[in-house]
Amino acid sequence: MHLGGTIRDLGTTDAILPFAKEYMDIVLIGAVFQTYVFAVNNAVRAEGNARVAMLTMVIGALANIGLDALFILKLGMGIRGAATATVIAQVISTVYVTSYYLTGKSTLKISVKNFALKVNIMRGVLALGLIGFIMGIL
Repeated sequence: MHLGGTIRDLGTTDAILPFAKEYMDIVLIGAVFQTYVFAVNNAVRAEGNARVAMLTMVIGALANIGLDALFILKLGMGIRGAATATVIAQVISTVYVTSYYLTGKSTLKISVKNFALKVNIMRGVLALGLIGFIMGIL
């Protein structure tokens, strides 16, 4: 994936570009975890459990700080270590917030049967979300 133009548009210099690209190449791998945590955390907050939502973010942040120290200072991994720490911290947050649902402590109950695609529900989701999706892309 070529990110040079995109990163350059964000204000990077020629000196920083290799580091920014190295960081982004790793962090983008964890983007799915970050997106999942933000989405699910909003659902946790919506059901009134701000404590779990806050802990999800704090656990990830503290893990990132600790792993940064380990990977950068102890293992000498530099920017690659910082990016790896970020992805691992996102995975830790993902595990924590998912465990909240899987242990049955939430109002929302997760069941495999609820993941089956149902045409009438998909039609409603598309009707409500398609315009917002198109606007977001534009």
